Amino acid sequence: MVWTTRVDESRAALFSRIRVWGFDGAELFLSPQEPADIPAVRKMLEKNKLECTTCSVIRASATW
Repeated sequence: MVWTTRVDESRAALFSRIRVWGFDGAELFLSPQEPADIPAVRKMLEKNKLECTTCSVIRASATW
């Protein structure tokens, strides 16, 4: 479930809640328009002992 596209230290409380809710990891949406602070995200994941997967949307070119 994607709660936000912008992931940075302001989401620290969400990471701890995800763990409290019993999840082992989080799926993060990566967007070039709203880049994540990857080092900060990694620290939050490690602090909460969460695994991570990612998803993204790549716009298809009309010239294929």
